[in-house]
Amino acid sequence: MSTSNTSWVFALAVLASAACSDDESTSGGGGSGASTSTSGGGGSTGTAGATSTGGGGAGGTASTTGGGGVGGEGGSIMVTCTTDPADSACIACAKDTCCEETTACLEDASCAACVACIDTAADPTTCLDSCDLNAPVTAAVYNCTTANCQADCFAGADACAPVASDDACTTCAKDSCCDAVTACQASAQCIACLQCVGMAATPTDCLGNGCSLSDSATTQLLGCAQQSCPVCLN
Repeated sequence: MSTSNTSWVFALAVLASAACSDDESTSGGGGSGASTSTSGGGGSTGTAGATSTGGGGAGGTASTTGGGGVGGEGGSIMVTCTTDPADSACIACAKDTCCEETTACLEDASCAACVACIDTAADPTTCLDSCDLNAPVTAAVYNCTTANCQADCFAGADACAPVASDDACTTCAKDSCCDAVTACQASAQCIACLQCVGMAATPTDCLGNGCSLSDSATTQLLGCAQQSCPVCLN
């Protein structure tokens, strides 16, 4: 992993020690009822010599009340993941299994750049330092694709492959804790933590600000490194 420029496992060990679319809704207004009442006119007066009294007209009874309007359906952001013949296997898988996350990501310039790098790089792990995995939209699509599209999006990735810049701690972690290192690679939270400790002057500054020890991948890597790699604690 490109984050191996610093002894990131040691930094995590230090942390462990220190810690010991706008919606719319439209409701139809109730119709106002029109009420009609008709009264019959009085009878006409009889001609001379005869008097006739007309019966009173019957009172009108028609009354109409409008029914309540039909409530409008709540609006929602349209999520469409139309397939494109030009899509790579990674993008096609992301659209198929992570549609909502992918749609949101492609509308965010930083996230879209991260996905484009992962999609085209020979080793997708080289993109991780430039991906802002603290951003919720990026973290969401990253976690979804690593869970569902590992073969299509990360086929060229080997978290445990040695890199010339690896220090003794990182080399040991890759050799002795490969499963934990691989799990960390698949977790946006763990990668974000490594990014933080790789740049922070004091690793403990990352506690609660980039590193969450409640993340299982982070604690898995910590535990293995502490048990299997004493060099990380020197």
